Amino acid sequence: MASSSFLSAAARAATGATLVSFSSISSDWTFCEKQNVEPNLQTRMTSIGKFSHASETLSNPSVPALFLAMTGPKPFQAADFIKIWKSKDISNRHPRFEQRLDSTNDGYFAPAKKSLEERVTDTTLPKTLYRTELALSISELLSNPLDVYKSLWEAKVAFGELGASGAISQFKVKQISDNFESIVVFRSHHAMADGTSLASGLLDLCDEAEELKEEIKTQLKKHVGKTKTLLEKIRKWLRQIIWLCIGMMNSIFYQIFLWGSMPKNPFEVALTLSGSDDHSTIARTISWCDAAPVAEIKKVAKALGQDITINDVVVSCVSYAISKQLEVHRLRLEASGKVLPLFKHINVVVPVHLTGGVLLPNKPMGNMIGAFCARVPGEGVKNRLEEVHETFSWLKRSPSALLAYLLARTSTAVLPLSWNKFMLQKGSCNACAAISNVKSSPRKLHIGEGSQTIQSVAGFLPLPPGVPVGVTVCSYAGTLTLTVAAQPWAVPDADQFLLWVLEEYRRLLKSSGVLQTIKN
Repeated sequence: MASSSFLSAAARAATGATLVSFSSISSDWTFCEKQNVEPNLQTRMTSIGKFSHASETLSNPSVPALFLAMTGPKPFQAADFIKIWKSKDISNRHPRFEQRLDSTNDGYFAPAKKSLEERVTDTTLPKTLYRTELALSISELLSNPLDVYKSLWEAKVAFGELGASGAISQFKVKQISDNFESIVVFRSHHAMADGTSLASGLLDLCDEAEELKEEIKTQLKKHVGKTKTLLEKIRKWLRQIIWLCIGMMNSIFYQIFLWGSMPKNPFEVALTLSGSDDHSTIARTISWCDAAPVAEIKKVAKALGQDITINDVVVSCVSYAISKQLEVHRLRLEASGKVLPLFKHINVVVPVHLTGGVLLPNKPMGNMIGAFCARVPGEGVKNRLEEVHETFSWLKRSPSALLAYLLARTSTAVLPLSWNKFMLQKGSCNACAAISNVKSSPRKLHIGEGSQTIQSVAGFLPLPPGVPVGVTVCSYAGTLTLTVAAQPWAVPDADQFLLWVLEEYRRLLKSSGVLQTIKN
């Protein structure tokens, strides 16, 4: 095998190249054809999809990325991906994959101008640049805009020696007997679908797809309550209306409080003190790691408090890492005689999927994403986890995420598109980080009739305008994987940032007593 880099310069250049359009359709419509396109025969964009496109900037494209790391007795290549895609009839199951944005009819989709073979291409894995080239590739995919007027997604497929890229942890590599490692690096625009919908769409490529869908249906049936009388339904509606009205007022006041308490992002304060206000860099610092078994983190959460969740633990650890990063900036500035204030609290923004993190059976891919902002402990705080739990417990019971979803929908319908960028940036309340949680299968999945085993899954968050750090929490096959995508001026070393996250987790693990229980 060649020792060329994971995404060579030639391969990266080929990412955006257009070779041919669909076999019998011209890529350029005539004037008459444009006039004859009827909007009611096209697919309308979702309001959130339209908002994601309108609110993105050149340095903050709304393009999430992910990689699937697989192993098998033989390499997995682009031709294999395309074959499975066609055999599983993915394009008909999820028509959104075959669409693009219509440049002549704002707010509508049109047939993609790139063939499947143009969107899925081969590249190579490195032999020597462990993790470095993969991190660079993810950075470029997150930073460079996607030509949404040709296609809404693209994928790169690579193979090499087991453990070559660093996509699979060394701990896992030691337990794998397969000879080859293959990676699918995928990115798409939020206008196509949110992360949950995208993951569910890609799930149909797996051998266990139908089995997992049946499990979802079974779980949904368990949550279906008994048939209610008319009076019980009216009471429920009234309670929901009261909850919505009171909750929205509380959410609005809380948002105003967050704006007032954090007039400027702490990382931007450090940047300004450094003598620069340059936010033009589009590169990202990238890192990922398998943090811990999901079962272990659940035990830690339960041991530290009856109602504490995995999300509470993760957010607490991330807030600690942010405090350590701010401390590094402070020491650097003190060396030049400048003082960075102490930030005892910081703001974070948390995307929330409104259907509980799953795409319901027989539902099309779409955008059901809301979000809420939260004030969490920063530097010099002792009861970090307890404070995070208290804040998140209240916010998850409030309609804050629903309110954000409704505001985004409304803004695309009644406000000029130029206002959406302003709304998204101000809506984040000068947050230091966006923290997203993506659920996947609780067990390992396979592709190609068992020929490939998916060993690791990692998703990377596109940074919203004004938010310099993105952390994604991915659970797959019993392992919790953390990823970081950050602006270099905020987090110069993403690997070190994750080490700080793990440092705080180890402290919580030790104080919980779970580690001692496992050893015994």
